[in-house]
Amino acid sequence: MGLGAFKSLADLWRGALGSMGLIQELSARKDFEKEARLHALLLRAVMNGGKHGIVTTNPKKEISMYNRAAEQIFGYDAAHFMGKPIGELVNTVYVRSELEKEADRLGRESGKTVSLRELFLVGMELYGTYEREWTMIRGDGSKKSVLMSLTPMLDGNGMRWDENGMPHGNIGIYQDITERKEIELLKNEFISTVSHELRTPLTSIRAVLGLMAAEAVPPEKSKELVQIAYQNSERLVLLVNDILDVESMESGQIQLHTIPVNASEIIQQAIEINAAYTDKFRMQVVRKEITPNARVKVDPDRLTQVLTNLISNAAKYSTPDSEIWLSADCKEGMVHFRVQDFGSGIPEDFRSKIFERFSRADSSDTRQHLGNGLGLYISKKLVESMRGSIGFETETGSGTTVFFDLPQFLD
Repeated sequence: MGLGAFKSLADLWRGALGSMGLIQELSARKDFEKEARLHALLLRAVMNGGKHGIVTTNPKKEISMYNRAAEQIFGYDAAHFMGKPIGELVNTVYVRSELEKEADRLGRESGKTVSLRELFLVGMELYGTYEREWTMIRGDGSKKSVLMSLTPMLDGNGMRWDENGMPHGNIGIYQDITERKEIELLKNEFISTVSHELRTPLTSIRAVLGLMAAEAVPPEKSKELVQIAYQNSERLVLLVNDILDVESMESGQIQLHTIPVNASEIIQQAIEINAAYTDKFRMQVVRKEITPNARVKVDPDRLTQVLTNLISNAAKYSTPDSEIWLSADCKEGMVHFRVQDFGSGIPEDFRSKIFERFSRADSSDTRQHLGNGLGLYISKKLVESMRGSIGFETETGSGTTVFFDLPQFLD
């Protein structure tokens, strides 16, 4: 929901509460009960409907209304705050360092010292409707990002003050934006990582081409430099393909062309395709137990891509001159694929993240094994798109087995 709609809701709420003052004026009218019911229904709908938390205060700065959405956002039920000074809510759920920083900002803007008690009043004085994002600490200790819109309560004549000069109170509307903030963070991390991954090989290719264009390379070095440029161009192609795959998966546009395939044949094909790569790491890929006639109905190219990603990952993180075992057997209507290595295993603090985007056990710039951290993420998405599931077993110092199950195809 955009700010326009958010403000419209605030206007609706102000109008709804303002109309309460009209109810007394309707007592002389015959349709008083009908009008009162309509206003009550409106107030109830605003209070208990939707996902926006609503908290109102009376002239004594005590909490007079606190709806169900507010209970969900703050993690405290209405009884915890109703009738209590608004300061109790602020001191309970707001982060003090954020309050102090905002008070300092408002002080500079208003030209006066702003205490924490005056912060929200000064915000309304400056802006009318005071909007700001806050971090809220919920009753269970978890945190949420919340967009607050705070505005003075107006009577039916649009007045903020009564005849005695007392304010009618204030209305706070709170929108949970935690998910939106997380998506923004992921997007920023994605852009940052992709920029780095693209820049590194491009810089290398540009340097090689620059030297060769300037004819500053001895003939005996030309072949070596061309090979460097070629390897980096290959890295770029793989990265771009992976990014395009991720985009297709997350937009739901990935296309699968499924046919029945034999597990033994697809495993043999993956071994042959990756032979040059595994030879580079001095790894031997070994076919282990494969159930005869174990068949799955999948996209063979995508299944090969999954096995390639898993073999590549195993090769990079295994000891040279060791083995990678591939197997497939049938269990309870599923074909169970396994890719097992005998490397150092997955670090314990990384195990919960291995199927996330751009996840790498060593994400430093000096990491030993190059990779964009998308292989396992893509593998998981592909397996799930083919109605399967994926997981892993690991032991520090003994290696890792990544396994996935796909529905068995029976004639």
